[in-house]
Amino acid sequence: MQPRELYNRPLFNMLILFPLGMFLSLIGSNFGCQKQKEEVKGIKQKVTIENLQTAYAKSVNYERMYTLFTKRAEKDRLTNVVSLYRAVSRSEGIHANLHAQLLRKNGVEPVVPPEESVPVGTTLQTLKLAASSEEIEYGKMYTNLIHTAELEKDSAAVKQFQMAKDVDAQHLELFKEAVDRAGRIPRVQYYVCGECGYILTSEKTEECPVCHAKKDRFEKI
Repeated sequence: MQPRELYNRPLFNMLILFPLGMFLSLIGSNFGCQKQKEEVKGIKQKVTIENLQTAYAKSVNYERMYTLFTKRAEKDRLTNVVSLYRAVSRSEGIHANLHAQLLRKNGVEPVVPPEESVPVGTTLQTLKLAASSEEIEYGKMYTNLIHTAELEKDSAAVKQFQMAKDVDAQHLELFKEAVDRAGRIPRVQYYVCGECGYILTSEKTEECPVCHAKKDRFEKI
């Protein structure tokens, strides 16, 4: 019996204990991978929230900046530029509100940023600074935020960032035209879409080209 027992014990280990060990090892490995995926997902979600906060802070500061530029344009008696700055300032305020709302939907209270020190030169200088700022916001900031939100599969953030980017592209064009004209832009009645911040220049427009809001959502500036 004893030689037979010695012979069977390695066989028992190979047939029973080894597969059992492999099974337990696989379970532990899968659990570790799942936990790691959950941790990565949590980190990605945190990035999206941080990006929303960044976009919120940027919109708040741009709204403040354009308010300062409005006062300078008033001083220089460039009333048409005054109207433009008021329209863009309102547009940025709408963006700030949208970002704040999405943050709150994610259970996060938006943090109001401290006021930035902004140089205010002549109106032409402020227009150049405004164009440069919008180019950064449109061409770089929102492009990066959209890319990250797409990787994280956050469709709400992707949609909102893309909408803000489309509106900022228009801001850029308006400021470029004003710079090219040295601030001598024609008198225009501006209307700002209350849903997305898009700036319209005709009261005959029935629908916002960005968010498709109807005319009754337009704010006369």
